[in-house]
Amino acid sequence: MPEAGPGRPVLSVIIPAMNEAENLQSLLPALQQTLAGLGVPTEVIVADGGSTDATSAVAGEVGARVIRQVEPGYGGALRAGFAAARGDTFLTMDGDWSHEPDVIRALWAARGGADFVIASRYVPGGRAQMGWVRLLLSRILNVTYRRILDLPVRDLSSGFRLYRRRILEEIAPEATDFDVLQEILVKAVGGGFTVGEVPFRFRPRGAGRSHVRLLRFAAAYLRTLWRMWCLRNSVASADYDARAFDSRIPVQRYWQRHRTRIVHGFLEDRRSVLDIGCGSSRIISDLPEGVGVDVAFRKLRYLTRYKRRLIQGSAEALPVRDAAFRSVICSEVIEHLPADPGIFREMVRVLAPGGILILGTPDYSRWVWRVIERIYGWMLPGAYAKEHITRYDPAGLRRLLTAMGCEVLEARYVGFGILLGLVVGSFCNVCIHRLPKGQSVVTPRSRCPACGTAIRPLDNVPLLSFLWLRGRCRACGAAISWRYPLVEALTGGLFGAAFLAFGPTVRAFVAALLLAALVVVTFIDLEHQVIPDEVTLVGLPVGLVASLLTGWPPVAEALLAALGGAGGLYLVAVYGEVAFQREVLGGGDVKLAGMLGAFLGGRGLLLASFLACLAGGLVGGFLLATGRAGRGTLLPFGPFLAFGGAATLFFGDALWAWYWGLLR
Repeated sequence: MPEAGPGRPVLSVIIPAMNEAENLQSLLPALQQTLAGLGVPTEVIVADGGSTDATSAVAGEVGARVIRQVEPGYGGALRAGFAAARGDTFLTMDGDWSHEPDVIRALWAARGGADFVIASRYVPGGRAQMGWVRLLLSRILNVTYRRILDLPVRDLSSGFRLYRRRILEEIAPEATDFDVLQEILVKAVGGGFTVGEVPFRFRPRGAGRSHVRLLRFAAAYLRTLWRMWCLRNSVASADYDARAFDSRIPVQRYWQRHRTRIVHGFLEDRRSVLDIGCGSSRIISDLPEGVGVDVAFRKLRYLTRYKRRLIQGSAEALPVRDAAFRSVICSEVIEHLPADPGIFREMVRVLAPGGILILGTPDYSRWVWRVIERIYGWMLPGAYAKEHITRYDPAGLRRLLTAMGCEVLEARYVGFGILLGLVVGSFCNVCIHRLPKGQSVVTPRSRCPACGTAIRPLDNVPLLSFLWLRGRCRACGAAISWRYPLVEALTGGLFGAAFLAFGPTVRAFVAALLLAALVVVTFIDLEHQVIPDEVTLVGLPVGLVASLLTGWPPVAEALLAALGGAGGLYLVAVYGEVAFQREVLGGGDVKLAGMLGAFLGGRGLLLASFLACLAGGLVGGFLLATGRAGRGTLLPFGPFLAFGGAATLFFGDALWAWYWGLLR
């Protein structure tokens, strides 16, 4: 830190420049005039990259301090400027006169709302006057970085920025070229700092030529993109849990949201809650009166935007008085710590008598988790997998908690629905492959369709084996169809959604069975235009028995809907064949309607049929309009009935309520 004193500047302006004498002659006087209007002590530093013109002389004439950069490139110039600057706030800008200094006022005014402010061309009010090729490349660069790295910024490549000194001191940028701009931004966001943007107008440089070398520029940006992607998906990223809650990856999003839902569901008193190892998760951010504890300051810094009460401390020695909270949460933390009973004693110490301790940790007694963790560590080597140093199982954890005087009330699994769905999805693939051929779905063991080699158990792990083998048979190297991971992922997602919607209940299991049957029906009908009786004629009585066990729908309604659905669709098939002189619906569609009636009841079947017809009409109209189908083309109706059934299962009540609300 610079020494305090009356002559020390508050703002340091850093301008990388090489052979920019002509531009600096007009830029620096305008800059000095703008800085004078801020009313704070300032300094201007020109980092000269080895100019052969009068850059140094011109800068010195108007009172700028000229320094010679030692390291090469734009990144080297910025680091030289940061090291020489004496202010608490840094402002960087280019020396090519491509932006008016007036925007400094907007940057300075925005400093109270963010740690790091960018003058942006791509927010409302901003403009970029440049050739279409350069504009296109700039847009591609910014969109690519923003999407891949999940950054809340639209102009990542703007060098016109305002920083707090502590940001640069903490993140220590390394890049040597223009990619240092993205590195600083990603490390700042990953460090929990807030970032804001203000609009500005970018214009072509004043005089001279750009120092960008396109090939070197592109190579540097690709290298930095990879490094920053690893950083964003590592333990070093402060907002990792927050981003996972809204992840574009369905499984990751489901995991975080269901974990949060389970934890919040256990809370009896939401006003007296301590979240140990809170990270950046929504568990603490959705508890306005909760207190978060974490050893990583960057994660607490990120959480300050939610105005929560936060404490930096370790689970091994909680900086909290005895019996202070009615509820204590410690979710996905204890596996990161040594196996020390003292950690659990600390949790019990701060828990009020009769309070609730909510623990979350992976179950290492299940082989599925061990495989998932191994693949996870292989795909994301910097992420959390290698941080798990203590492996708990339910029996051992129960004994430990009982020894602490705790009573274990309930245990729930976050990923049970998804994991079960992945396993069932693997069996669905067997059904999809064998049922149209009239083969048994039980024997023989699964084999490679290309070489006939029996598939080893470790090569048959749902979804993960496909990734591990990179989509090829271990024995012959033949490509494995993408249908296999697609069916497994789809079934896993649907099972997870079922358990999320209905909880760990019999109804959730019944819904999952129906969804698995619909997945099998969809893929077989799409490929072979047939719906096997082995699915529908087995599914129909299963649906009736399920209605008898759960009372949903009432068994009498389920029976009438099964008969009415099959009979109604049979009449449509007969009438259609007479009217159009060809088959319009197959017998498999009729039986599928009966099965849906048994599972969904009369009202559910009616809505499912309507949604199926609507979806079929939209798809058929699109295919006709694009010339991909003619008037005589037959579309399999099974997939549309399956879609209608699944949509009714999850959204039927809401759709009916919306419909009746329109009529009132």
